[in-house]
Amino acid sequence: MTRFKHLTLTCGLCAAFSLSTAGAQDLPPTAATEPTADAPAPEAAAATTAAPAGDLAAEVAALRAEVDALKAKAEEAETAALLAEEPAAAAEPEMIRIYGFMDFGLDKFMAPKTNGAAVVKPTTANTFVFGNLNLYVDATPLEHLRCLTEFRLTLSPHGEETSVIGGFARIDTTAFDFSSPSSQYQIRQSGIYIERAWSQYEFSKAFRLQWGMFLTPFGIWNLDHGSPTLISLILPTFIASQMVPTRLLGLHGYGSFFVGNSELGYAIHLSNGRTPTDFDFTEDKAVGARVYWAYESDFGRIVLGASGYVGRYVDQKRALTPVGGGLQILPETVVDYMEEVLGFDVALDLGGLRFRAESVVHWIDYEPGKVERGLSAAGTPEYLPNRAEWSGYALAAYRTPWRLEPYLSVESSVNKAAVLPGFAAIENPNDWHGSQSYSTPNSSSVTLSVGLNVELTTHTQLKTQLAWAKAYDRHFEHKSLDVPFLYVRLVDSF
Repeated sequence: MTRFKHLTLTCGLCAAFSLSTAGAQDLPPTAATEPTADAPAPEAAAATTAAPAGDLAAEVAALRAEVDALKAKAEEAETAALLAEEPAAAAEPEMIRIYGFMDFGLDKFMAPKTNGAAVVKPTTANTFVFGNLNLYVDATPLEHLRCLTEFRLTLSPHGEETSVIGGFARIDTTAFDFSSPSSQYQIRQSGIYIERAWSQYEFSKAFRLQWGMFLTPFGIWNLDHGSPTLISLILPTFIASQMVPTRLLGLHGYGSFFVGNSELGYAIHLSNGRTPTDFDFTEDKAVGARVYWAYESDFGRIVLGASGYVGRYVDQKRALTPVGGGLQILPETVVDYMEEVLGFDVALDLGGLRFRAESVVHWIDYEPGKVERGLSAAGTPEYLPNRAEWSGYALAAYRTPWRLEPYLSVESSVNKAAVLPGFAAIENPNDWHGSQSYSTPNSSSVTLSVGLNVELTTHTQLKTQLAWAKAYDRHFEHKSLDVPFLYVRLVDSF
């Protein structure tokens, strides 16, 4: 708009100048210039008309100088306006950004084929693997409104082994590509996993409100989330086994404020909780919270946090039920339990040293007769009893000046069952066959690992982790598993 105004002014002045010049050239002869009887000689007439012509030329020159001055001022004003607009444009947030990360690597599960632990991996051979391919669509349509969606593109579920006991079965997603000119061409269909998808409005730094699917604000690991930011490649047991739901569907409010060098932060959430589908089968909603204290100085930063979650899990099936002499499709609850999760975490950054530790306790209490059923190694049905589960880890890493980060971690988990007499009763015996016993998850495990992260470029890392997993009974007396494994990943962010 500014350029248009300046151009209009310049064109108007030029037009005025042109009209003035044309008028001066086309002036009609006056009476003083027409020959009459009393007219003076030509020499005198020339002398008489010379003076007005000189005045006109001076006027034209003055107009030209005025136009040039106005054009210069207009150009200066336009330049100043453009310079003033550039910082404002740079300060405006980008409307939408797309970024992400991916990793590729090598796995080696070093368990003998005769070892029962080999069943947890499809192969014990050296194998290349396609890890993560996560894409972020990050939009800011308004100053305080943000929308974020994270997709994970995965090769799953192709190759997933769905049954080993009682017959082997593996998912095969191979299909013909009928849209291809070569009708015999085949493709492997893969999946898109939505890691999170939420909108957020920032009322202030002390309160932001999210709605949609969000990462559960629990501890350190679940929020750091991506392979470029995590130190270790192996997930903690409480994350991998879903002792706490890693993502929730609902409302999430969080914020922080500063008191001197200290930061106090919080998060609260209301959600469907852990569900077998994306819907909640009960009116009960899960609640959770996290609080943390962070202190930062010239020496480094320390964060102490605590997290909690309480929810009810209910699974249902639909069945034809006789009602009033007829049949109706009604829901029937098959699993029903309450769960509580409590966790504590500490993070310390001191120079090149990075230390992370978390501890989580998980309680599960079933309704009588509404317990989950599993299969024993012999293929017989078993109950899953009321239980308390504990898991924790500690990790120390050091960033050297040579872009190398070695680290050491130790993790331990304990499952302790608390079997109630009510588990011996079965409401519907037709649902159960074979041995009607309960499982005894009185087990424990310890995993030791060392790793090395190498920063090849500002966007590429080479991560290696060698771990040794050992499983025992609850008292760490009888060992049932002793397996080393190696993971290597080349991680790129973009």
